Amino acid sequence: MRITRRKMIAGAGLAGAAMALGPSAGSLATTAGRKASLAIYDSRLPQSRVFAREMAGQGLKILDIAGEDAVLWRTIRRMARTPGDVIGLTRWSDLVLVRGFLEEGGRRMSAEEALPHRRRAGSTGFLWRMEGSAKT
Repeated sequence: MRITRRKMIAGAGLAGAAMALGPSAGSLATTAGRKASLAIYDSRLPQSRVFAREMAGQGLKILDIAGEDAVLWRTIRRMARTPGDVIGLTRWSDLVLVRGFLEEGGRRMSAEEALPHRRRAGSTGFLWRMEGSAKT
């Protein structure tokens, strides 16, 4: 296998994203003995893709919201009615939309953390958890 500069830079970026997540994502998947049933991520964010792989490895169902605006958020609306806690790593604007759908399903925000961007001030992603049973 030939290692190119491009592969090296991409690998370093993913490693950096994984370090930015740190232990927070893993501990967020199980809080107070409650394991989340769904992980929501945005494949447009490198750190969110790392998060999705980690959560899938823990056996959680994952949902990519990168294309949800094209389907008018139907998938998340349907999944908002399923029982269990939900965790995610999304941009702030997507968190606001998803939070609204999940609150309609009877969940409440229990944790939220802005993840710092490595190259600029501010953050690119928000790691969050919503708890509670969905309305049936």
